[in-house]
This record gives sequence, C-alpha cells and structure tokens, in this order.
Amino acid sequence: MKLKAHFFLLFFAMGFFLFTKAQAPFLFEKTDHDFGEFMENGGTRSTKFVFTNTGKIPLLVSTVNVSCGCTTPDYIKDSIMPGEKGWIVAKYDPKGRPGSFDKNLFVTFNSTPTLFQQLNIKGTVISEQIPTFKKHPFLYGSASFSSTRVEFGEIRENREYVSILKVSNDGANKISFLMSRDAPSFLKIEMPKELNPGDSANIVFTLHKQDLSNIWGEFSYNIVFVTNDINMGLKSFTITGKTVQDFSHLTKEELKKAPQIEVLGENFDFEEVIRGGKKSKVVYVQNNGKSNLEIRNIHSPCFCFSGQMEKKVIEPGQKAELTLTFDSIGQKTGTMSRGVTLYTNDPKKPEITVYGKISIVEKPLQLQK
Repeated sequence: MKLKAHFFLLFFAMGFFLFTKAQAPFLFEKTDHDFGEFMENGGTRSTKFVFTNTGKIPLLVSTVNVSCGCTTPDYIKDSIMPGEKGWIVAKYDPKGRPGSFDKNLFVTFNSTPTLFQQLNIKGTVISEQIPTFKKHPFLYGSASFSSTRVEFGEIRENREYVSILKVSNDGANKISFLMSRDAPSFLKIEMPKELNPGDSANIVFTLHKQDLSNIWGEFSYNIVFVTNDINMGLKSFTITGKTVQDFSHLTKEELKKAPQIEVLGENFDFEEVIRGGKKSKVVYVQNNGKSNLEIRNIHSPCFCFSGQMEKKVIEPGQKAELTLTFDSIGQKTGTMSRGVTLYTNDPKKPEITVYGKISIVEKPLQLQK
C-alpha cells in the first residue's frame, strides 16, 4: 500500500489532474473491474476497458502507467477517429500474490491540455494451498493471527508495557520466523523461531516509557515478519499507542506556575482550493501561563492537513504562529473538515485539536481549440 500511496503523490505532484467523463472528449464504458476470487495457479487474468472518442478531432493514447509491476497494460496504438472506439487491456499476474488487491492504471491522451483517465482493477487471489482450518481470525498465508494490530493504548506511567499477538501454523509445512523488519528501536520483539503444523505460540512486544522520551502523542509503525511461508512470506502488522505525560504528581503551587495554552480561534475556514493545490492559513498559539509552553508534537491523521509551529517553546505572555496547510492532492471534490492535534506540557490541556474546513473544486475546463 505504501508503494501505491507514493505513486499517487508523485502522479499528482507533477501537476496533473483527472477529468470527469462529462468534461473529457472520451467516454469509457467502464472504469472499474472486479475479477472476484480466483486461484493463484489459475494464470494471468485480464480485462478490456473500451472507450469512445466523443470529441471532434482524432484521439491517441500516449501512455498507460500502472501502480504495480503485477499489472501489465496494453492499448490501441492507432489514432481513434471521432465516434470510433479504442481500448485498454489490463493483465494481472496472481503468482506469488495471494490475498486481495486493488490496483490502478493511468491513461494519458495526446490532447491539449493533456488529459488523463484513471482505471481500477481489483480482486482476491486464493492461495494454492488452502488451510483446512484456522485457529485465529486473521489468516496470512499458512499462519493465522489473533489480530493485525498491536495496540499499547495510553502510555502514561513510567513502566514497562507488554502486548501479545497469538499465532498458529494452520498449514501443512513448518514455518520459520526469520526476522522482523522496520520495527522502531524502542520496541522489543520475542517471536518463535519455528512453528510446526498445528502448533501455536505467542509473539511478545515490549516497550518502556523511558524509551519514548522524544515521542509524544499518538504513534503508529508498520512492521514486517519475514518467514519461509511459501503462501505469504512477508506478514505486516501495525503497532500503535499514545504517549502522554502524567501530571498527577504536581502540587497546587506547581499547577499555578504551569503554562496555559490558548489557540486564538477554534474553527478556521480556508474557503476554496482547486483540486491538486494547497492553501495555508496562519493562526496564533498563546501562552497565558507563568512558565514556558512546549509544543512537543503536532499530529494529524490525514496527510492532507498539517500544522507547522514558528517555534516549539513559547514564553509566558507570548504567542507564536501556527501555519495550517490543506493539501488537496489525491482528495475528492467537496467540503471537508480536518484537525491537527498539538501535544503540550500544559497540565490542563496536554492536547488540543485545531480544526479547519475547506471546499475542494475542480479546475475550470479549458476548451480544445
């Protein structure tokens, strides 16, 4: 999925945008295709996307780019005259790719301005070796797991935290756990070396609050277990948690001298932005307390809305700029509201969320000459 997200960002960052069927001089009979379920050893699956040149000049397919090497495109190389039909073929190779897939093709036409169309294929590849049972609800190849997420919850006290993931070998062959990949340095992982068919074990995840001294607020990491499972060698999981400061030990005098955060304004309207563009607004964060206010982290669940502080430490009675930015790349048209959360050392408001609203609109169509 990371590869797919990065491809989207690269595609849109080049300044491209997709046209709707009503605006473009071509009309596809379909833009999505679901292969449904099919066997991994059943060979390549393909589908044809047919379109009509609804314009007044010849149309030519320039390129067809794909979001994954598993997808092979083919397309008509001749010019399509007005009223005639053209085609794009998408082929998906399931070998070594059990599980669900959702892939995109990006078709470029030789028009002025340059026009594009996104096509989508999806389906589910059934492994050659189908386990006859599974002990846990989440099946990755021949192994089933109790969850796809390892959740530590709120990490407040200065102590060790443990989370356990249950795993079973539901296949016919021995599974070796070779290594873990992409794990953060503060996380300790104990996993079985081998699992015989039918055996179960625990994967133990351990972290200590003191190792998270520079991490504030919500965190999320994707880790991968590398195994010799012929049905799915790489098994991905998400590690989540939330680090907060424990203010319960502060005395009344210390609380009186603590910083106090105030965002000057609460909900901010960014009005309109053309899809694919960005828009920023500056708001102010003020310290009404008696000691330095620390902005320890800024978190947003969506890359489309972000915040950047002018400075991370604000003295008593002072204020600093917070630049909020909406990035509409990859977003649909319409009105959306998003928030960014500031994590601070204010005992009464250790976290505060600032919301913004924006309307994303299409760029007006430039008529062909």
